[in-house]
Amino acid sequence: MFTNNNRKIMDILIIIFLLCILCGMHSEDTRILSYKRCLHYKGICALLVFFHHASQFVNEGLFFLLFRGMGYIPTTIFFFLSGYGLMCSYQKNPNKRILHKIVRLGFPYLVAHLVYFFVYGPEISLEKLQRPGGTLVSFSWYIITLLLATVVFGMMKKRILPKMFLFCCVYTVVCMAAGLGIYWYDTVYALPFGMFWATYEKRAWTILQKNKRIILLFTIILLILNPVFFLFPMTWVVFRSMRALLCLILFLLFVTKFQIGNRITGFLGKFSYEFYLLHGISFFIFRDIGGVAYVVLSFGLTIFLSMGLHEAVSACSRIYSCFHILFEKTKQEEANNMKTVKIIFNDRFFEDGWAEPYLVTLHFSELYDSEIKCPNIISEEIQKCINAMVTDGFDCSESGIKQILEKYQENESRLESWEISSISGVCFGSEAYELC
Repeated sequence: MFTNNNRKIMDILIIIFLLCILCGMHSEDTRILSYKRCLHYKGICALLVFFHHASQFVNEGLFFLLFRGMGYIPTTIFFFLSGYGLMCSYQKNPNKRILHKIVRLGFPYLVAHLVYFFVYGPEISLEKLQRPGGTLVSFSWYIITLLLATVVFGMMKKRILPKMFLFCCVYTVVCMAAGLGIYWYDTVYALPFGMFWATYEKRAWTILQKNKRIILLFTIILLILNPVFFLFPMTWVVFRSMRALLCLILFLLFVTKFQIGNRITGFLGKFSYEFYLLHGISFFIFRDIGGVAYVVLSFGLTIFLSMGLHEAVSACSRIYSCFHILFEKTKQEEANNMKTVKIIFNDRFFEDGWAEPYLVTLHFSELYDSEIKCPNIISEEIQKCINAMVTDGFDCSESGIKQILEKYQENESRLESWEISSISGVCFGSEAYELC
């Protein structure tokens, strides 16, 4: 009797969850993949991932058990949105470094390792890492894959789409050779698909909306026929990858027709990444509790932990931004205060009668007010430095000038840096004559 009640309660929770998703979101934002609407998609996917993993530990509720086979759907959407976001950022600023994105992914992941190690302890942590494909942070194969793909993306400059698809193929082969589970790579192709969608977004939406009935019918037929690949062992990966992309197309068709999400999904979407990182620790803490209580307590603790991690990371980001702005301001002030002196290195410094001319730009941290005629004074100081050196073997070449300036810098601490450039001309004394 108690078990039946638990099953009913679990099914009621799932119905409430579905109502939260299907509750219409009224927004003036007409872009289907705008930042605000993507937050709702991420929040929904975070809930789907949570219920998928929770269903592996709970055997109650008819609807709840359906989530056991749906884990690939939210990760496919996550990969798609990540690829879409990466390409959109690249299109806005091709010269923008990808380092900030790597830090945003890697730093919370590093903190999550510390949390898991603290809760698991050394023995369990070591046991998890010794398993094939084992990770300390539960279910973090997605994070590792995304981090690796982001690093590879940051190294590319041209022909990004075919190269990212090639990366996914290579990644699949490596994972298969390493004996990793198929979930490590069957949904990764949604990442280059998201980049493709961002590149040809207007045309893609137009084609999808004009031919949505044909595309819907064709997608459903392919999904029905997709299990045929089970008959051929070598095409198992193709089946799983194609199934993920077909479900992604169904998702895109759905969001073109309906605005999904509400305040709950939008709220979860803001820290969906941290939610994904830490929901495994909640399952571990409440592992001895079963049924509805296990799911409810795990969900509540995951919300609490992920909000805390999100705020901690945001605080670190704000502190870093303050120091970065202060550093850049100080650096700019130093550059503004830097004094520059230009001197021509030619035969006036040497006694061989003629020398190839070089323009040397010297950067000083400061110059005293008494040094009004500082170029002449500096020239005299350099001449004294040369005279004090063993002049045999020195010539007016770039390497020779560099040696002279290094010697001069030993006595003149205000000299910060210099640039040496050849002059296309002939110099006599302090005059330079351009060659015709």
